[in-house]
Amino acid sequence: MKRDAVNLDQLALFEPDAPEALRLMSAHSARFERAADAAEFWEIALCPGARDEATKQAEEAYRAWLVCAIFLDLERLL
Repeated sequence: MKRDAVNLDQLALFEPDAPEALRLMSAHSARFERAADAAEFWEIALCPGARDEATKQAEEAYRAWLVCAIFLDLERLL
């Protein structure tokens, strides 16, 4: 199973090293940007259901990015 597919709420189960966490963080950042752009597009296109789904995906990507950022910060402190 790819690590990208792992629920980041279970980050402690596989504890990535710093470069891997940074790679995951970068991937989630890109996913957030795509979803935010899609939400903006669907807002302009007057499709509230698609906009809400894109917004939900953007929020999930942001939370995953934040988990990686906190993990890297904790890693730096140790």
